[in-house]
Amino acid sequence: MFVGRENEMKQLNKFYNRDSFQLLALYGRRRVGKTELLKRFSKDKYCLFFSAEEATDILNLRKASEQYENLIGTKIGTLNTWEDFFEGLAKLSEDKRIILIIDEFPYLQASYSGFLSKFQHIIDHLLLDTNMMVVLSGSSISFMEDEVFSQKSPLFGRLSGQLFLKPFDYIDAGKMFEDYSNIEKLESYFILGGIPQYLKEFSTSKTVKDNIIDSILDSTEALYHAPNNLIRQELRSPAVYNSILEVVSEGASKSNEINTKIGVSQSVGQNYMTTLVNLHMLDKKKPIGEATKRKTIYRVSDFLFDFIYKFAYRYRSPIELGMGELVFEQHIKDQLPAHYGKKFEIVCLQYLNKLNSIGKLPILFEEMGTWWGSNPQSKRAEEIDIVGLNKTFGLYAECKYRNEKVGKNVLDSLKAKSMLIPRLEMCYFLFSKSGFTKELIEYANQHKEVNLVTISDLFG
Repeated sequence: MFVGRENEMKQLNKFYNRDSFQLLALYGRRRVGKTELLKRFSKDKYCLFFSAEEATDILNLRKASEQYENLIGTKIGTLNTWEDFFEGLAKLSEDKRIILIIDEFPYLQASYSGFLSKFQHIIDHLLLDTNMMVVLSGSSISFMEDEVFSQKSPLFGRLSGQLFLKPFDYIDAGKMFEDYSNIEKLESYFILGGIPQYLKEFSTSKTVKDNIIDSILDSTEALYHAPNNLIRQELRSPAVYNSILEVVSEGASKSNEINTKIGVSQSVGQNYMTTLVNLHMLDKKKPIGEATKRKTIYRVSDFLFDFIYKFAYRYRSPIELGMGELVFEQHIKDQLPAHYGKKFEIVCLQYLNKLNSIGKLPILFEEMGTWWGSNPQSKRAEEIDIVGLNKTFGLYAECKYRNEKVGKNVLDSLKAKSMLIPRLEMCYFLFSKSGFTKELIEYANQHKEVNLVTISDLFG
């Protein structure tokens, strides 16, 4: 089932429609949907789709030669060199636009350490004047950023563009659960996040609870092992990375706190955390509008990883004895509302960012995120779920995922907190799972700066 990716498809077609050689890099973490996107993009186009393997250079050349044979419909055997392979494609492009997609491109460099330099020479001497579009796709984010995009790369200055494929937002994730209610779509997203491969593991013929028990709290299932498998594929010293993700999912957020809990020095722990941030497994955040690094905190960015480290791996022994349902009832069920509440804030931020991108907010906000700090009058810590700022305008939002209607007291509290970071003009958004009281609705109808957003509005 292919859903979403309209903007990414638009970007790919923009490069395809240029009448010149184009070299594009598409990258993103494993299972995010790169291959499916490229297959959909290249459908009905003249394209050679070659997926590199963890194999020797000659075996990869043999596989590429087989795809070349399929394209031209003639048996030629294994080509002698990569130069021969690209020269053949260059000749084909004299008559028509041709796409070459190299999926899992990092494997070519792994199989032959000089491949990038060879490919640079091929581009400069064989491809620059052709009517080809070459797409290099990679799941190793560190390789793509360090070896393909950096100034030290042989390909530096030769790329026409680069596209980072992000996980689905809640809207596109929800499209994979057509038979679910909006609440069920959101709660599935809160648990699985936006990785398409993970979303496929939930069935709308089951309740969300049963999907959790059957597909996550079961040590025979792929989702249960997904975090450990990805860590092993991407990183050395998996024990340290696993420990960081576990303590952060359990609530540790500051670097010194994280390092103390896992038992490493500040310098060592910081290097590991930086790697996880670069791989988009950890989010590094500071309060919006703040320049200081002192308030930096960390959060697990992958929703599924956060859920598994927080709940499943904590109760690994009983789960691996087949007691997943008992673990859910005794240890997870009562903690889900708080867990969902934090993820709901991220969904509401996605909603506001979407409105911001299409000009549906009062003004274009330059930055948007969470704010936290101290109240000098009450001498206590305060937090605002979402704040959007530019020089003169402020947006302030509160997000309530609970089984009761939100009243005017929540708006009053939000207004009071907003005065800690005021602007000349200010507007307010309240998000609620269960709707709003009559008093608050009447007040919002009379005050245009107050906006009330329901679950239906999020999907509207």
